[in-house]
Amino acid sequence: MATFAYRATDVRGEVRDGLVQGGTEAQAKAALQREGLYPIRLEERAGTPDPSSGGFSGRSDGSGRPRARSPA
Repeated sequence: MATFAYRATDVRGEVRDGLVQGGTEAQAKAALQREGLYPIRLEERAGTPDPSSGGFSGRSDGSGRPRARSPA
């Protein structure tokens, strides 16, 4: 499986960044959509996400869902 870096919005419009696994870009996009995320950008990367994250990696607030980036 390939690893894809993504930027997506959630149902509240918050921007989220992270990694997702998929055999193809279409499968990775579908995985994000199943999580309630709407991809803005999806780029294939080398490497594998942490298996404990269920295929997703990135910032988290402890709820199991990635959190939005803090303003710079």
